[in-house]
Amino acid sequence: MKLSIKLRGDLIFLDKPLILGILNLSPDSFYQYFSKQNYLQIATQVEKMALDGAFGIDIGAMSSRPGSSMITSQKEIEFLKPVLPYLIKDFPSLYFSLDTIHGTTARYGLDLGVDIINDISAFNLDKSMLDVVSEYRCVYILMHMLLTPDIMQLNPQYDYIIDDIYYFLSEKLEILYSKNVYDVIIDLGFGFGKSIEDNYHLLMHLSEFHTLKAPILTGISRKSMIYQPLKSSPEEALLGTSVLHYEALKQGTHFLRVHDVAAARDVVTLFELCEQGKKNLG
Repeated sequence: MKLSIKLRGDLIFLDKPLILGILNLSPDSFYQYFSKQNYLQIATQVEKMALDGAFGIDIGAMSSRPGSSMITSQKEIEFLKPVLPYLIKDFPSLYFSLDTIHGTTARYGLDLGVDIINDISAFNLDKSMLDVVSEYRCVYILMHMLLTPDIMQLNPQYDYIIDDIYYFLSEKLEILYSKNVYDVIIDLGFGFGKSIEDNYHLLMHLSEFHTLKAPILTGISRKSMIYQPLKSSPEEALLGTSVLHYEALKQGTHFLRVHDVAAARDVVTLFELCEQGKKNLG
């Protein structure tokens, strides 16, 4: 089955992996390199991600790292106001995704021209989110998270993690479809209420989620599932990120959400060459 999403009235067929560059506006981000508040610096970084091959930019104004506290929609919008309207105006060829759990923030972004809402809470933390995405019929990234960021990593437990997450996503998809939200991308939520072992088990079974018949986004860039086993840091996790990106592509992910667009682009290019090399050229 050939999957697609509708963006700005156009049907985008997902026959090759696409890259979403991460832009963190929160000063509490786990990877501080991108947490810049000066618009010129931010615009320069976005321009670089675009030139490096980003399909779109995922902007977040609230940290969701383990142990972080949620902020209000009002505070979130304060972080976004000096940046988001101008990026949308200055980079009309890029698609913009807004990472938020708040329906009010989502509405603010959609009114400005944001294309995608990326909700780590799957509308569990703000029920108005479901009404907003239904009203705007936008592309919606549906992610699995156990509990909330402040406590999700304390002692995550599952009966059968693949089955549990599959059921969660299928149930949420049914709700979204009933509200006429059909352009849904699923995210298994690596690092969001999962142990190191859970994350790798999930990654190696990612392909099982294709039966949900929804595009899959993978967000593993520089996360603790990479740097903790290696006894390193987020700043040293680029090589490990690239290795796991290749595995996610083998498993059939449609989107990579990344800090390092150029490196992800190279992984995608080499992956596609390897896939081509499997074919009989003679």
